[in-house]
Amino acid sequence: MRSRSQLVLRQHKCTSSVLPHRLMPVGRGPLPIPGPFAVGRGLSRANALASLLWVAAAVGLAVLPRARPVTGSSFNYTGPVLAASLAAILLWWVWNT
Repeated sequence: MRSRSQLVLRQHKCTSSVLPHRLMPVGRGPLPIPGPFAVGRGLSRANALASLLWVAAAVGLAVLPRARPVTGSSFNYTGPVLAASLAAILLWWVWNT
């Protein structure tokens, strides 16, 4: 016999994973009614470009060393970890396509 908390957790897991998929429109077409934050195609693309540039700049700054001269204790391992992660993702994508 399952406890009440197990049943609630099971129901919540089902609801949180199935319900959004049931509520999504079918296909990849546009939504039938624009939402409250719809800004139009032109401003939407400008916003996407600004966001892309911001993230690129943030990643570029994140891989810089913390101090000079760079020693073993002050080395920033973000760059090598990011490169290894991107290489693994690329290999996985090439392998599975």
